[in-house]
Amino acid sequence: MNEHGNYETKRVNKTLLISWLVIIGILLVAYGLEVIKNERTVGYLIEFVLFMLVPYAVVLFLYRRNKEWEYLGYAVVIGYSFMYAFVMFTGATQMVSVYILPLLCFLILYHKPRLIVFAFLISLSINVASLVYQLGQHIITVSNSKDIEIRFAVILVSFAGGFVSARLYNLIHRDNQRFMSELTEKNQEIQDMAIQTIATIANTIDAKDEYTRGHSKRVAEYSIAIANELGLSAEEINDLRSIALLHDIGKIGVPDFVLNKPGRLTNEEYELMKQHTVIGSDILKDIKMFQGIDVGARFHHERFDGNGYPDKIAGEDIPYIARIIAVADAFDAMTSNRVYRKQLDLDYVIGELKRCKGTQFDPVIAEALIRMLEDKRLVPSTVEKSENMSELSKIWTRVMQKDEEKYKGKSSTDELTGLYNRSYGEPLINSAIENGKGTLFVFDVDSFRKINGEEGFLLGDIILRSVARGLESIEREKLLARYGGDEFVAFLPELTNKEEITSILDKLYSDIKRQRSLMKEPINFTVSTGVSVCTEMKNVYQDCFLDADRALYMSKRNGGNCYTFYEKNSDGTENSENADLLRLKDFVKNPENREKYADVISPEINQAVDLVSELISNSETPLQVILFTVKTSDSVNASLEKRNEVMLYLETAISRSIKGRDFTLKFSSSQRMILLTKSQDDGARAVSTHVMKEFYKLYSSKEIGVSFDTIEFR
Repeated sequence: MNEHGNYETKRVNKTLLISWLVIIGILLVAYGLEVIKNERTVGYLIEFVLFMLVPYAVVLFLYRRNKEWEYLGYAVVIGYSFMYAFVMFTGATQMVSVYILPLLCFLILYHKPRLIVFAFLISLSINVASLVYQLGQHIITVSNSKDIEIRFAVILVSFAGGFVSARLYNLIHRDNQRFMSELTEKNQEIQDMAIQTIATIANTIDAKDEYTRGHSKRVAEYSIAIANELGLSAEEINDLRSIALLHDIGKIGVPDFVLNKPGRLTNEEYELMKQHTVIGSDILKDIKMFQGIDVGARFHHERFDGNGYPDKIAGEDIPYIARIIAVADAFDAMTSNRVYRKQLDLDYVIGELKRCKGTQFDPVIAEALIRMLEDKRLVPSTVEKSENMSELSKIWTRVMQKDEEKYKGKSSTDELTGLYNRSYGEPLINSAIENGKGTLFVFDVDSFRKINGEEGFLLGDIILRSVARGLESIEREKLLARYGGDEFVAFLPELTNKEEITSILDKLYSDIKRQRSLMKEPINFTVSTGVSVCTEMKNVYQDCFLDADRALYMSKRNGGNCYTFYEKNSDGTENSENADLLRLKDFVKNPENREKYADVISPEINQAVDLVSELISNSETPLQVILFTVKTSDSVNASLEKRNEVMLYLETAISRSIKGRDFTLKFSSSQRMILLTKSQDDGARAVSTHVMKEFYKLYSSKEIGVSFDTIEFR
């Protein structure tokens, strides 16, 4: 019997015993009045009490031993039958036969027809025995037999009605139980999807800040550990997990140049950064699935002494959960690497927690964390676990896109270069590619991080402006955008002729060289370029960008300061679709190449390389890798939103197909990777087949398809 069934049986058992006691009480009062009226003797009353209370005490003892005993109803019927038999043989009227009816009413609560039949047989046996006794004593004669007939008729009708009621009640109860079971299972699925979606959102938030990946998940882990130490309930801890995962959701409204700025923020930039608490609260405040889910987002930067932000509240005015998250957030900040410093020594961190308790932190919460750290029951987390995106993530993706547009403001240009920023320029380029052919260029300044580190950020900014001026010098219709820190994207409509493209690039490289010579402090910076011709056969932005990015990688691998056209088999591989897997294999087998081309390696590739390297080193069996790529058919013009939706279908299909020991992670905006740790030769084929079947269950249209490639590491 399940937990709900046990609880229900316990409740009915208790109700039946209370009801039996009430019946005893009523009968005691009735028979007591008869004693007062000299209709009964005191001795008879004492015997009656013994026949009532002794069986009750025995059954009560059985109940105390096992309150969930499902056969207690039978014991009650047997115990009750002693009192019933006593009054049937000693009663002065045939009406005592109805004493069984109150018990019958309560027995229906068990909705067990067999129990009703059992009670009927005992009642019938006692009534028949009483009839035989009364006939033998000549108490009943032909003249007064009518009362006997009525007595048996009442018993038969009452128990027949009770049997039908119990049976109907049982059917209804089973249907309700089945419905509640299905509802509970569905609610659990929704709850699981919600938790997965929150984890996905947390990963999305962290992805905006290249220096704090995994931060939200770690803060949630630390918050839960602190909550357990403080003795919070399981329900409170469950809510805390979701609230902590979303505490930084407001960062989607902070401009990238502020969020990812390696140096010290200006006062204006710091004010922009502080707004993420208000933005996050505004996004979450209307969500009803989790109570108070906006609390962590708004108040995790409030200080116990009242000097925090945004509301400058102090002490216990700060919500308790927000005070826990504030301590966990600060702990992760101190124990994580930053662009401007490495993670701090744990002894130093403990010292800071002690110094700041009572001022920055709630002293009780800070002391709980200190206690765990000193007892070595908590260590800083260093592992990032990939999270599978759930179906519900589609909704959150749209919500976040809308909120990002809302909070980023109406600015369309990059502050530094004057070109379109990514959030504004990418949709324009996407639309231009969908509406016509042309050529997409991806430009990247070679070794830019090294330049920033050795020559300073001021000179780095000058270089970026110089590249932008060079792009603006292209003498034809164009769309230009600064895509990232040192990366630019350009689309030239109606340009597909390779000779003309080459001529434009040669002139561009000449202009960039001229820009270098005009600098007051000349530095020999160079630019690498990837080129993808977007024809009518390939007119989707993500396809073109992915191909241009592959070509850019080839330029980098060839030494930089050059341009490369994307062409199938241009790198000598059997199938150009395997270029990304070959790049992955190259970085795994040759770590020096990964370091050499660090400027072009995306965080996703870095994560994949690290995970593959770790799995290979810890296993003696081959590692099979499957790379799925979302691709449109040649004749279809699919929107960016549609492709994102299909990407979610693919991720859902993958999550349904992989086993517990396998891994999945994002490889690019259009690609998802599976790492199979099992050694079966047909593992990749079987999993790929299953993924494709699941994908086409979710997505029946042929507008956008999925291709996959495999590679094996030994």
